Amino acid sequence: MTKNTYQVLTTPIGRAKYVWLNKPDTKFGQEKYKTQLVMDAEEAKPIIKALQAAAVAEFGDKASEAKLGFTTDVDTGEIDLKTATKYEPKFFDSQGHPIPNASLPELFGGSRLALRVKLYPYNVSAVNYGITCQIMAVQIVEALTSSDNMDGSSFDRVDGGFVAQDTSFSTAGATTPAADDSFGEASYLD
Repeated sequence: MTKNTYQVLTTPIGRAKYVWLNKPDTKFGQEKYKTQLVMDAEEAKPIIKALQAAAVAEFGDKASEAKLGFTTDVDTGEIDLKTATKYEPKFFDSQGHPIPNASLPELFGGSRLALRVKLYPYNVSAVNYGITCQIMAVQIVEALTSSDNMDGSSFDRVDGGFVAQDTSFSTAGATTPAADDSFGEASYLD
């Protein structure tokens, strides 16, 4: 990779987590649109190879120590790719049509997305250098909203477990005194 020549790639479809795409994360005084994309390891191979090749082109012999912005889940083998940008990304639906901001759904973790990213090298110090994936565009394949994450149907039934007697929300938060108030007495004084 030479200066001002950056490779642009499209990721496979993955599950988003830690989603800050509708508005930027302003923690630590920065404004960043960002998400992590969890992808199948086999499908993510072209992205990993491109990141490794970009590191070799940019850092030569030091490429093996470069940070490449992805981790591999030891339990599932899935690839977790970190992506970010300081610019508001463009959004597209599953058919590739642009989504105007007024029609953009609020995205939460679990949304299925594909990302268009630019591989961008950075070199802060002798031990802090690598290749980042800067988000350019987001394709929304399946948008999960906050109410989707609160659906109890995703739980399996557990036989013999706790069963609520009153599941209406009209009595939620109401407390009743215990029938036997002596529970809290200091019986050690006897």
